[in-house]
Amino acid sequence: MKRIILSLFVVLFSQQIFSQQLHLMLAKKERANYMPIKGNRTYSVIINTESNKQDLIKKTKDFFIEEELAEPDELESINFNDNVSEYTFPIFLRLVQTKGKGMMGVPFVHPPIYLKQDVILQFNSAGQIKMTYTNFDAIVIASADEENTINRYKGQKGKYDNEPVLDADKKIQEEYNMILSTQTKIGKALIWANTIGDKTTAEEIKKQGEEFRIKINERFNLYNEALESGSAVLISKSNIDEYQPMKPLQKSWDNVLNKFKADNYIFAVDNYRWENTIIPYLDYLIKRIRWITDGKIDNIALDGNIKYKNVDGKILPTDKKLRKTWKRQGIEF
Repeated sequence: MKRIILSLFVVLFSQQIFSQQLHLMLAKKERANYMPIKGNRTYSVIINTESNKQDLIKKTKDFFIEEELAEPDELESINFNDNVSEYTFPIFLRLVQTKGKGMMGVPFVHPPIYLKQDVILQFNSAGQIKMTYTNFDAIVIASADEENTINRYKGQKGKYDNEPVLDADKKIQEEYNMILSTQTKIGKALIWANTIGDKTTAEEIKKQGEEFRIKINERFNLYNEALESGSAVLISKSNIDEYQPMKPLQKSWDNVLNKFKADNYIFAVDNYRWENTIIPYLDYLIKRIRWITDGKIDNIALDGNIKYKNVDGKILPTDKKLRKTWKRQGIEF
């Protein structure tokens, strides 16, 4: 493992200045910023309401359709009995390039991805909703040259050259440089998702959602251009064996890739990206569901362990140190 980590340390620094990079990094500690998450992770919420089950099913379905996360024919309900109903559907979150933290806190930029996950909604006759996100996987927008060498651009004249040559690649590189040098508006694309509170009106929420989708569409138009006329390719576990790293990195790459596959780690989604980019959006959906159903959050759990719970009407961390931090900094869910 030490050899793998050392080799990956070299990989990270050798690829630090280029965009559209797929980094495969592992850490000794599961909680390290750059440690990838596993696909079987679950993030769930229980919401208590005073509505009946059928009304809750209709309101939540209408919401996911409005958010352009699902089509009506994807949301077929299953009635297990008079008490419990459920529906499940897949969503693909589009995540733009964002800043990450590698070994020893060295910054790098996460590549854009499509984050696939299943959303499971369960309802009972007591007016409760349980919403669970699980079965995560990622399709990464990375670069590859004419020989399918990953993390290289097309059009290079020498084997050690790796500067963007095509216009579509240069545009993504410019975005990358902005993100790496400072936390730009692009890097903060999801921050607004945490601004929804009890006093936020339906009109304000709708406007924020529309502005968010416009920003995401603008960035993905850029990435789609690179897919069509640049070096960008879509890489997932199903096709990554069609690509290879630069030859000096082959052994380390193979060792780590096998570990990713065996332990169900997700490409381009580490703890830092999970906490700073993905969780804000998942929490946004939770807040919206709570808001449209006029419900109250009971608890939120990560992998079955309660992370936040309702204490006298406020959603607070179960971790005592984090709860003190929230109180000191005036943080509210």
